[in-house]
Amino acid sequence: MLMVVFGAGASYDSVPHRHPDSFTNLVHRPPLANELFADRPRFTEAMNRFPACEPIIPLLRHRNEGDSVEQVLERLQDQARGHSERVRQLAAIRFYLHFMLWDCKQQWDTEAKRITNYRTLLDLIELWRDKSESEDYISIDGYRSVCLVTFNYDTMLDDAFGASVRPITTLQDYIASPTYKLIKVHGSVNWAREVEAPVIADIGARGPWQIAHELIDRASDLKLRSVYRLVSEWPIGKSTDNRAIFPALAIPVQRKQDFECPKEHMDLLRASMPDVTKLLIIGWRGNEQHFVELLRNLRHPGVRGMIVAENQSVAAKIAVHLQHLRPAWNTGVGGFSHFITSGEADRFLGGGLS
Repeated sequence: MLMVVFGAGASYDSVPHRHPDSFTNLVHRPPLANELFADRPRFTEAMNRFPACEPIIPLLRHRNEGDSVEQVLERLQDQARGHSERVRQLAAIRFYLHFMLWDCKQQWDTEAKRITNYRTLLDLIELWRDKSESEDYISIDGYRSVCLVTFNYDTMLDDAFGASVRPITTLQDYIASPTYKLIKVHGSVNWAREVEAPVIADIGARGPWQIAHELIDRASDLKLRSVYRLVSEWPIGKSTDNRAIFPALAIPVQRKQDFECPKEHMDLLRASMPDVTKLLIIGWRGNEQHFVELLRNLRHPGVRGMIVAENQSVAAKIAVHLQHLRPAWNTGVGGFSHFITSGEADRFLGGGLS
């Protein structure tokens, strides 16, 4: 099995004709983790729509040297125990991330014109998967199955998957293909969870903005069901059948992280680990300890891996984070676009770069 793990760097460098080195000032570029609360006009406008989050924005924008956004959010999450206002502020952060990243992706689509590295990578994978089938490769070199894992909330990979594998109209479509699975471990801007309590009065007569703000105000009392929905509402607030719903995306923290993903998706991911023979990491820094621990279940002898990052220094740090995996690491520097356009992706998938 081939497993591909995508982090924020993949979406940041997802459009080859808008490579970061050449177009650094594009304000609609999908943000890296440390840019989630940057002083971009549309980001600030989104924050203002959820004013409960405003008191903690300076803490996220002006961090101590060496602190990441994930570390600051983790401290805020720790403070939320027994402090209802912090709970409310962090609920507003989840609504902000949903709203802002949905808008950012729509704007980035205008830049991309549907031409993304995600679509090219899936095309290359299918090319080599077809070849492995036709030439009857042994399983360690073949692609009889492919598991795509992303930490990104945006839907660029979903779009590529829908065009190349199967359209996504239900949550089951992410895992229904016999050969391809797409697992969004931290949730998605177009996923929601049903709110069990509190009950929202007169929900049918109220708009999503009113409901979203009430859910934020009552965040300390919220009880979410483990029922996920694929939604088209923006902002999230209520479903088409008038149920209160809450954004299903995890606040990014470094250590004390939960997966925000349907149970059947996570069960399938865990079951896939022992079958992985190639591991490709693109734009993920290996900081999420809960997933790093999950990768300990890679048991196939001789797993070959490749780390794609912006430079050699970053790639080396990622390799240290993942040293317990002991694969034969290759590194690709220059980011996602260079990996695709330089031929490195083709060579790695074809068995080269060993």
